Amino acid sequence: MLQKKALTQKMVDQYVAVLESTQQYFQVLPSQQEKIEVTRDVRDFILAERNFLFQNNPARIPFGTQMILMGRIFKEMSRLEKQFELPEFALDETHNAVYEFSLLREDELEIAVRTVELPIVNEGGQFSVTIDNNFHRELHLTNEMLAQSWLSFGQLRLPAGFHTLTFSFPQPQRNNQKLSLVETEFSVPGGNTCFGTLETNLNRSKLYKLTVSYLNNFYSNLLLFTWDQAGSIRELKSVVGLITGVNDKNEQIIEVSGGTKEVLVALCAPNLTQELVDKQFQVTFSEIFVPTLLLYPHELPTYAVLPVSFQKTNVTDYKIPHINVSSAQKILVFSERYDDWWELVGVKARHVRANGYANAWILDENPRGDLLLIYKGEKYFFYGKLVSLIVFGGGIMYVCRRLLQSLKHHG
Repeated sequence: MLQKKALTQKMVDQYVAVLESTQQYFQVLPSQQEKIEVTRDVRDFILAERNFLFQNNPARIPFGTQMILMGRIFKEMSRLEKQFELPEFALDETHNAVYEFSLLREDELEIAVRTVELPIVNEGGQFSVTIDNNFHRELHLTNEMLAQSWLSFGQLRLPAGFHTLTFSFPQPQRNNQKLSLVETEFSVPGGNTCFGTLETNLNRSKLYKLTVSYLNNFYSNLLLFTWDQAGSIRELKSVVGLITGVNDKNEQIIEVSGGTKEVLVALCAPNLTQELVDKQFQVTFSEIFVPTLLLYPHELPTYAVLPVSFQKTNVTDYKIPHINVSSAQKILVFSERYDDWWELVGVKARHVRANGYANAWILDENPRGDLLLIYKGEKYFFYGKLVSLIVFGGGIMYVCRRLLQSLKHHG
């Protein structure tokens, strides 16, 4: 867009008006839950817009009026972004976990975290929970606490409605990864060079955060690649262009897929050298801890966390053998990133978010047989392709019919 048509004052005014209207609509949202959901969407939108403009900006926008207009756009985007900096989103995921939940009525709840899922800590470590930025509890750990199955923060009376809970814990140690010369499909002898690091012993049920801090004042086409790797099989997962001329950092959440044991991270650019990589790039790889959190009325019996077996029937579908648990309340947790397209078939259940990121279903009845977990998006994608083929075939039939009519007319 920017290469084909120069920016004008009118274009920039219209774009800024869109950003300002976004902020105005946000201010009148009635609930904190809606604000959190909209904040996610707006932040993703701003990131996508900024990445697009950066790709078109460095060498293609001349100095003078065009640069001033572009500067105004970036200034307004930064201003809008600050308006959407809710406290829950300003936290570092490597030592904070954010949970969302709703209460139908005011209740006194006990708050507990599963100890075995906490990061490695020693006696004296400090943990805390904060709810709605109003209620705060802290714990200084002892060896006796660490020996318990659950770490309790005591009881707290909360009002009905939507709540956010932030669980904070000591920041795990971050190790800088050494980048060394690697061969990839993007390596070209005498041209493109790649330097990377291989992360091993990854756990499929966990999330990781990749952070690349850098100063790129040499390359306009410096690319950051990530691959999933299992043995000799390597699958490209993401490609990111690193901005030229600034100190910056790129952060990615790595979700390890089934069968993956390693993740390869590499920087690639023409004639990239080891000396430059060591001096101007820093790569860290950290585990994201999202421990199981329990909120329950104190008079109820303690919940039991039990493993559930499953069978993967295809790429997106799972079969779950009959679940036989005697407790009145059953919650089935599926530790993949939450998505509305997942559907549990075979039992009456409510789809909710668990542990801050995962899919979960509250079972309203006892399953009478096997359950199916299906990703509906795959089927809709198939139907979309089928409709496209039907439309395309109908178009061909229409053209052929008109052609035959034309031939008969001229004949």
